Amino acid sequence: MKRLILALALFCAAPAFADVQNFQVTIGASGNTRVTPGNADFQCRWVMFQNNATHNMRIGDNTTSGTRGMQLQPNAWFFVPVAPVQPYYELLSKWYVAGTAGDVLDITCEA
Repeated sequence: MKRLILALALFCAAPAFADVQNFQVTIGASGNTRVTPGNADFQCRWVMFQNNATHNMRIGDNTTSGTRGMQLQPNAWFFVPVAPVQPYYELLSKWYVAGTAGDVLDITCEA
């Protein structure tokens, strides 16, 4: 009986279809830059930010600046895991990056 229940559970389990997105955001000349590709507002199950520039960056909310926000050193990354409660996703429009104008922040997420 246990085998039958296990077989049914495995057979009926919904497969995971990850829609992984990769994009880059270039830091603007003034203040902070919103972390969204174009004007799109991605809803992501998880997000990874990576600093591939040679300067420090800071990420956070709309008050992020050269002295505020979480610091990402060169070649560092920050992972935002799947939320344990609903709505189970992270809105990228809530995130901003500040740093040297022209530097690029790499973003990978599951949309």
